[in-house]
Amino acid sequence: PVDIYLVDKTPWPTQTITPIAVLGVTKPYVIVLTTMLLRDLEPSELRFILGVEYGHVKLGHVRVLTMIEAVSGSLGRVPFVGGFVRVLFLGWTRLATYSADRAGLVACGRLESAYHAFGKFTVGKQFWAEVNHRALAQQASRTRGRFFDAANRTTVPLDTQPLGRFQRLSIFATSPTFQLLSPDADLSFPYLDLWR
Repeated sequence: PVDIYLVDKTPWPTQTITPIAVLGVTKPYVIVLTTMLLRDLEPSELRFILGVEYGHVKLGHVRVLTMIEAVSGSLGRVPFVGGFVRVLFLGWTRLATYSADRAGLVACGRLESAYHAFGKFTVGKQFWAEVNHRALAQQASRTRGRFFDAANRTTVPLDTQPLGRFQRLSIFATSPTFQLLSPDADLSFPYLDLWR
């Protein structure tokens, strides 16, 4: 079990609190989310986002993620120390995030819901509605594997790379493991081949 707290803090793209986070050192852990997410996300998209956070709980990531955030945040005021802590745990954080994303996909069972949740989470519902999704998929396909894409993935914190996370999630969606966990999942999604 986890405790869930709603925070009425808007607009979330410019605020200091993240729209959703899972925290804690002892059980029960806490999922904190903003009311903006409840307004902006469809139920299946919200199920994906909550599934990601609950995936961190089930996979045992919460204590380490909380410690990383606490240490890098408080030491971030000391030049380079907070950044060093984040870089030190970057590989682990990346794998934990990918694993939790998979849990979110299992929870919602719809690849399209994961895609829209990532997009709305990043830029907000209103701007996401204006995005040319075919062009975005083509751009992601063209940049994959280029030097600046590889440099971006290693130097930028993963939570700013949601569409890169979606690329990995779209590959996982076709795996035998996902088929076993979610045999009735809806994997229909426009431009899926471009994302893979």
